[in-house]
Amino acid sequence: MVRLWRGEAPYSAEKQQEWTNRWIRVMGDGRSAWLTAAARNVILRPLVAMGRGKCAYCEGRLGAQTYPEIEHYVAKTKEPAQAFLWSNLFPACRLCNNAKSSQDHQGLLIKCDDEDPELFFRIKLANGELEPDPRLDAMGEQRAFRTIEICDLQRGELCQQRLDAWQEAAKCLEAIASRNGDLAAYFLKRLLHPGRAYKLAVRLAFIHGGAEALAAADRETFRRGEENPK
Repeated sequence: MVRLWRGEAPYSAEKQQEWTNRWIRVMGDGRSAWLTAAARNVILRPLVAMGRGKCAYCEGRLGAQTYPEIEHYVAKTKEPAQAFLWSNLFPACRLCNNAKSSQDHQGLLIKCDDEDPELFFRIKLANGELEPDPRLDAMGEQRAFRTIEICDLQRGELCQQRLDAWQEAAKCLEAIASRNGDLAAYFLKRLLHPGRAYKLAVRLAFIHGGAEALAAADRETFRRGEENPK
């Protein structure tokens, strides 16, 4: 989970109200989807681009590891009027979306377009699990724990993939230290690509290895993004 950069809504206020009215009308009938195919086509692509092709929560690659879904920070069943509020929508994988479901997290879930998740988490190198940054106050610690719990971010495969990303970043730093320019360039091209999964692990590994400048470069490259991350 890393900071995302949200652009302007890809639809007008009138269209948002039209879609919202429809959702409120059909909600609970057990037959109708919450959005139409046309609305999905408008919304999904810019959301996926915002996430640089990854789930906003676990950072798994969408399309490669799971089909992309539209996730609501505040559940659309709890606040139907926010179902199409652009700032309430995130790209998510099915596993994270299903885990979060319609939970009323009361704002404890870290909102990664307004907050920087890097300030909340550390990674246990023994097993790849997330843990709260020890510098957090009591509320920050609670929010880190609740975010992990709400989205089921300690799934076994995620822990291993975070460790793999950390280890690749560590190998990159070793190549730089040994002045192996070709190998370092190979790793940097992979690691600094905006579409690289598990950026949190990559950045924390850089910081752990004393390469804050590389972590900063990755943040900037990610912020700029690209149209079709791979």
